[in-house]
Amino acid sequence: MPVLANEESHRTRHNFIGSEQLLIGILLENKGIAAKTLMKMGVDLANARFEIEKIIGPGKDEPDEQCPLTPRAKKMIAT
Repeated sequence: MPVLANEESHRTRHNFIGSEQLLIGILLENKGIAAKTLMKMGVDLANARFEIEKIIGPGKDEPDEQCPLTPRAKKMIAT
């Protein structure tokens, strides 16, 4: 999932992996309890991307190959 979150950061031109990108990574993975629960609740990839982009906007940077995790994202992965 962190690999997919990194790909999402590149797609949106952000130079970090935040909780938003982790959410998209879970949806892209499309398996596991978290993804199945989100889908059961009606969360889909297209709408999640749309809502996230409304909140954080498009990135302006050319991201590094491996984007760093934000403190919140690190905490989410550690839990």
